[in-house]
Amino acid sequence: MNYYEDIVSQVETLITHKEYQHALVLIQEELNMPYVPKQTLTKLEAYEILCQQALKEKQPKRQVNFDEIANGLFLDDFSAMNSIVMLNDLNLRNYIDECQEILSQLTNPVLTGLVILQLSQQKIDHEFSIEKNGLTISFYPVYVEAPNQSDGYQVASHYFQQEFFKEPQFETLCQELLIQETLSYLPLSYSEEEGLFLAYSLIKKGFLLSNRSQEWYDYKVKNDIDEHYLIELVMNI
Repeated sequence: MNYYEDIVSQVETLITHKEYQHALVLIQEELNMPYVPKQTLTKLEAYEILCQQALKEKQPKRQVNFDEIANGLFLDDFSAMNSIVMLNDLNLRNYIDECQEILSQLTNPVLTGLVILQLSQQKIDHEFSIEKNGLTISFYPVYVEAPNQSDGYQVASHYFQQEFFKEPQFETLCQELLIQETLSYLPLSYSEEEGLFLAYSLIKKGFLLSNRSQEWYDYKVKNDIDEHYLIELVMNI
């Protein structure tokens, strides 16, 4: 069973056990990836609709409590991702101060990026600030570029597709690392000029995570990569 078959199997198991919210989180995580095979994409989109309908058909749920959602961001990974999904159901304009407090307290850069992305998708025209690498960055979510729309992301993603089309599992790993890094980098984005060295930096990360350090050395030599120009990644894995 390959990676995508395993994802579909996990979703189907959750649906069988009527764990629709858990299944929906898993589905939406995968649909946010830059590449999903067409057959898998069709299945996941169908299951997404099924889960959404099942959740709506349940007896009326109590009013969503912002404090409970916010607290979930600081618990386990599943609770945090579930909270991110539920933030989308709220009008965050009513929770400006609370969102700023969350951004001030979060230490996971991916979660910080996901909260910023939710604010951006609702086009919030209010100034927020975060601490990143010892610097205070002020931004307006309405002007924040979605990670997969940045020029640097596009360059790196295309490079992975061209470079590792014969090694799809490693390409998937690199694409997932790219998503995590560009989310972690929000509210900033990588430029077109940074795209290639962003790709090299993530390829190195992928090789090291896969315990393939010698292959990174060989790849670096083959492509004449000067590590001094690699980008210092902000994600914390």
